[in-house]
Amino acid sequence: MPRQHKTAVVVDDEATQRAWMRGILRRLGFGVAEAATCREALELTAQRQQIDLFIIDLRLPDGSGHELSRELRALQPGSTVLLVSGTAGAEICKYFDTSLQQVQFLHKPFQASELAQRIREMFAKPGKPLIANASAGVQNRSEPAD
Repeated sequence: MPRQHKTAVVVDDEATQRAWMRGILRRLGFGVAEAATCREALELTAQRQQIDLFIIDLRLPDGSGHELSRELRALQPGSTVLLVSGTAGAEICKYFDTSLQQVQFLHKPFQASELAQRIREMFAKPGKPLIANASAGVQNRSEPAD
């Protein structure tokens, strides 16, 4: 991915996870902001003009990362969202509103190279929903699974 002036927000209640993802994003050329809660993410987003990417843990202390993704996309309709979770599993994505074509999922734990590759793919081919499970690989999804 060529270096560009893109902005990302990492929303995860674990500081070590935020710091790890921040480092990867910075190496990819992103400016990075962080939030530990849904409320912090909404406040931070309201103060910014353009956010290109949100990386959001599905389980946050004050709400659902999935619901937060809807609110953040309403504030930043041109943004892309990558939901991550170590407990939800890729199966939960079949319940997501797949009309949100710029919302994708990556199952924790993942390697730095997996996160970097996913971000490159998301910006190379926006609007192509991908669901990934570290043990099952990446699957293209255009409709909810049964």
